[in-house]
Amino acid sequence: LEQKRLIPTLFVPMTGKSEELRESLPDPLHPRLLNASFELDENKDGLPDSWHYQRLTELLTIEPPDGKAFLRMENSDPGRLAQALQGMAIDGRKIGAVAISLQVRVKDIRPGSEPIAKPLLVVHFYDQLRKEIDTQAIGPWIRESDWELVGITIPVPEKAREAIVRIGLNGATGRLDIDDIRFRPKPR
Repeated sequence: LEQKRLIPTLFVPMTGKSEELRESLPDPLHPRLLNASFELDENKDGLPDSWHYQRLTELLTIEPPDGKAFLRMENSDPGRLAQALQGMAIDGRKIGAVAISLQVRVKDIRPGSEPIAKPLLVVHFYDQLRKEIDTQAIGPWIRESDWELVGITIPVPEKAREAIVRIGLNGATGRLDIDDIRFRPKPR
């Protein structure tokens, strides 16, 4: 049995006509989150566009703190994932930190048995070989709250070339509402 290394992948690279029609190309010197206020759902599937591997997510329009919609994650099964992910190019040689803020609201949170099983926003950084080199988190949000603005500035490793932003309950139970994620890169 031969062991093979797996690499994290969110998408298959586009070629030809698909690449020509892309609305925005990855820019490692200007990394950004797309649809960070969850306003776009062009295919009307009830899921926000530009977010991948969504589990137990729902777009709601009842009194969002920003714009017309927010994202809700709700889970009643301990250990089950409720999440959304988005990847981006980021050049750690030029970007030294990222200021991240978002609106969160939580209810009935019960952390899971694993240390990560709490409501968090996590940023995973990868090098040019797509090897994970660092992880930074905002949260956890355990206490019941109405909408509140939370934020932090996280360092970007110099060897970082890609990042994956993951927001979710991560195996915890309860409800997490998210809106208006702001992702502001700071030069090195």
